[in-house]
Amino acid sequence: PQQKGYIGVNLAPPSNPITNQAIPLPEEVRGESWSFASLSLNTLREADEWEIEFSNLIPIKDSINENISIPGIRLFSPKRSLALAAWLGGLEPAKLLIEGTQIILEAGQADRWLVTDVEEEAKKVIENNFLNTKLYADGLQFISVQKSPEENSLDGFWMLKDIEEY
Repeated sequence: PQQKGYIGVNLAPPSNPITNQAIPLPEEVRGESWSFASLSLNTLREADEWEIEFSNLIPIKDSINENISIPGIRLFSPKRSLALAAWLGGLEPAKLLIEGTQIILEAGQADRWLVTDVEEEAKKVIENNFLNTKLYADGLQFISVQKSPEENSLDGFWMLKDIEEY
């Protein structure tokens, strides 16, 4: 700034990131039904041994309390579960969040998908579970795809992580 010919420029303050509007999941990725679920941390640690067609697993820190349950969503489709899992994998799921009474799936760099609407009372329970895991379980979450609630095998399973954005 002290040199001859220097022209000072006022820098604009950094802007807040623009959040895209959530849009409904594509028809190909909607299951016939869904449910909330939770898995123990020990169960999640064994996920790399499961036979899954489409998945993305992330490392789990050893420092996380073993007694905490990890929340997630299960999508069910008796006839299209494998195709649904393939489509969902292509969306690159990153994290689930609650906005108002909507469950939102953030995916890829900037995509936001509306998974479902929930009732106000259910929202409070879900929000509490997600907040607890954000605070005490490194923000871990999951989303799975299977044929039915009774089915033990999975066609898709993704570990997600709610991380702070800077």
